[in-house]
Amino acid sequence: MKKLLPIILLFTACTTNQNKLDKTAVPNDTLVRQSSEEKDISDPSNTLNGKIETLEMSYIVWGCACANWVTPDDFKNYEDDKLAEHCIFIEPANKDLELPMYFDPGRHFIKVTGQFYVRPDYPKGTTKGGGTVGQSESFSLYKD
Repeated sequence: MKKLLPIILLFTACTTNQNKLDKTAVPNDTLVRQSSEEKDISDPSNTLNGKIETLEMSYIVWGCACANWVTPDDFKNYEDDKLAEHCIFIEPANKDLELPMYFDPGRHFIKVTGQFYVRPDYPKGTTKGGGTVGQSESFSLYKD
C-alpha cells in the first residue's frame, strides 16, 4: 500500500484538467485586445530642431521608465541633486541602429550623432504604462 500511494499521486498530478480554459481558443482575450489598443503617447507634431550634434552619453539604470541617458559633465554636476532633470531619452532614427551586443551600462559610454526635438517628449513608440513617467528632452540618433 505504501508503494501504491505515490504512484496514484503521480498519475493524478500528470493528468490534464478538461475544465481549464484554453486561452488560445478565446478570440476576445482582454489582455491581447488591451495591448493591441495601446496608443503611442509621444507627440507626433514635435519636430527636430535642425542642429546636428555629437554627444558622449552614459546610461543610468533607474527603477522606472525614466529618461536614462546623461552626459558625463551633467552626471558630475548633478549627481547629488536633480540628476533626473538632466537625463534625456535617446531614440534611433531608424530600426538598424541599436546598442552593441556587448554594451554594459556600468562600464561603457556611447558617442552618438543626431538632433534634439524642439519640445520635451517621450521617445516615438512609447505607450502609457504603469512605469511611464514625465516627458524629457529626446534625442533622435542618426549614427553611433
